[in-house]
Amino acid sequence: MFILKKRIKLPITRVSQGNYIFGTKTVMFTEKNDDLYVVGNGNYIPLEKFLELNLDLELEKVRLMPSDMFALLHGNKLEAVA
Repeated sequence: MFILKKRIKLPITRVSQGNYIFGTKTVMFTEKNDDLYVVGNGNYIPLEKFLELNLDLELEKVRLMPSDMFALLHGNKLEAVA
């Protein structure tokens, strides 16, 4: 089972089985060979690579997002963004 060693200061909200909102993006996560991947455009991107490519941008987008829009995406999890 994949264990994330870093604390991510970005809300991740489950939408349905395997589908999540990561900051402002809707993404699909899957597990293969005990590793976690993000699925997009038919590609499997290792979670660490996905975070490397998207985390800073998504943090900035969430920080700039109006609180009412944030609440629509993630409910009442504003304290998770620091």
